[in-house]
Amino acid sequence: MPRICVFDVNETLLDLAVLDAPFESAFGRPGVRREWFSQLLQSAFLATVTDAYVDFGTIGRAALEMVAERRGVRLSSPDREAILGTMLTLPPRHARASLSVRPIRRSPARSMRQRYRR
Repeated sequence: MPRICVFDVNETLLDLAVLDAPFESAFGRPGVRREWFSQLLQSAFLATVTDAYVDFGTIGRAALEMVAERRGVRLSSPDREAILGTMLTLPPRHARASLSVRPIRRSPARSMRQRYRR
């Protein structure tokens, strides 16, 4: 019988700390990435409990806009794209073990392939 471990990909497997620099550049202060991720999770949970599918990239963009509005920050297109583009290339948090990873995703297959191409 195969052994299966199910967990969330973001922040469990992927290192969100690489987003700190683009968030600090866009918002002028450290720590905003954590606020954004909290908003992202809240929005994802709401979509799940209301049975409304929204892909991870759309939720991430919406959370980014909400945080910017709350903080009174007008994001430039380059700052927005630096953050959202980095979401597609997050490095793994831990060294790879001899496990077969099969993500349960809330993202289009294309973005998942970009993340796991390595």
